[in-house]
Amino acid sequence: MSTTVPQHEVPQHAHAVADLPSPVGISPRGVGRYEFMALLLPGIFERKVTNLIRETDATVKEYSEELVRLKMGRTLLFVRNKPVGEVKVAVTIRLQRETPCPNAMTHVVVEIHRRERQNSELFERRCNQIVRTIQACFVGQNLQPID
Repeated sequence: MSTTVPQHEVPQHAHAVADLPSPVGISPRGVGRYEFMALLLPGIFERKVTNLIRETDATVKEYSEELVRLKMGRTLLFVRNKPVGEVKVAVTIRLQRETPCPNAMTHVVVEIHRRERQNSELFERRCNQIVRTIQACFVGQNLQPID
């Protein structure tokens, strides 16, 4: 398993992340979890991860085609345009490429763990910002039930 992310030239463009109600589910153990679908063809995924790392100033802890582990924390959390402090988290992104989706979409699971004690409300807001940024970088689509 490699921990080196391929380097690609990716144009800098920050995704706007609104302070909206959190789509993230928080488990009783305090882990944030969110799932979505994205078109992550080989060669494209690496560029999207590189862009995500650049936008979030994350540190790569582990990298493979199925799993990415990041450490985030130097980005301040803003609530109503005012900085409220740093919320340090560890983010795991798992990819499930074998899906019943007819459009070759990849199932993406994002898990967010606290790296230190934090206010629950601030942690949930940080989870919201992170998943919306990841979903924007990966051009993700919300999960829809199959009838």
